[in-house]
Amino acid sequence: MWRHGRLVCAAGALLGTMAVAEIDDLDHFFASQAIKTRPDPTVARHSPPFVRAIDHAIPPALLPRLIKDAEVARSLSATDSGLKHGKKVTYFHKVGVRDGLVSGAHPTAASGKRPGPHPRFATEEAILHLAKLGFATGEFEKLGIVGAEWWYHSLPEPGSIQFHYDKDEAVASDQMRMVFPLVSTVSYLTSVGGPTVILNMTSVDGTHHVPPIAAVGHFSYPVGGRHTMFDGRMLHGVLPAPTDGPDSGHTRITLLVNWWTNTPHAPNCRALTPAEASRFVAASGPPPPPPP
Repeated sequence: MWRHGRLVCAAGALLGTMAVAEIDDLDHFFASQAIKTRPDPTVARHSPPFVRAIDHAIPPALLPRLIKDAEVARSLSATDSGLKHGKKVTYFHKVGVRDGLVSGAHPTAASGKRPGPHPRFATEEAILHLAKLGFATGEFEKLGIVGAEWWYHSLPEPGSIQFHYDKDEAVASDQMRMVFPLVSTVSYLTSVGGPTVILNMTSVDGTHHVPPIAAVGHFSYPVGGRHTMFDGRMLHGVLPAPTDGPDSGHTRITLLVNWWTNTPHAPNCRALTPAEASRFVAASGPPPPPPP
């Protein structure tokens, strides 16, 4: 059922309850976005998850370069990763003070903080751009963000992605527990395919959910250049596009960037190797030089 652009789900009951630790800094950040999100059984049932969509977030000149990077990522993921449960590798890019994300967009010599290395290719350029777009000055330091996990999805239409939680996949595989990113994001590089659906439901083990039935959710439809941020603890997935719709036979391409307060564990998430990085550099070319 539709209510004011949100989905109210009345089917698919999921059993179980859990206690969720207080995360004051996270809740303060989401409160600053004017949306209450704490996944407590008494409030999550009636409160929408934190979702913020920004249109025209990706500069038009950057979109085709990111699509080239997506093709490189697809090629790299085609090889057998050897990870448990058939999982695919994601990549981690450290960001922070040296990128000007703590004390200002342009650190000065007087502050003793040097600018970080210039982005090597389009994806790294996009990560830095999205960080400055999505977070106010000082929020990285306050929230303790250490970097970005990133990967691409290239989904032929009609296609879907099952509902899931973003998490430290190595910990989930080895310890059967959930460690979430602070904020999950999806950036649409094409205006193709079905919507991302984000529900007000979370879990500590992937089996027991709070609330047991999702009461509210948001649809985020693919529009090239749109950037959607949401609480990294929330259940989400992608619905298929109509099989007879105009998107049939096209590809839904997204860049996923998740912000972490700790580095997700290898081997599931790791830095690019020099050889892998060189392929992205060759594909999307170095970005314009920074201003003097």
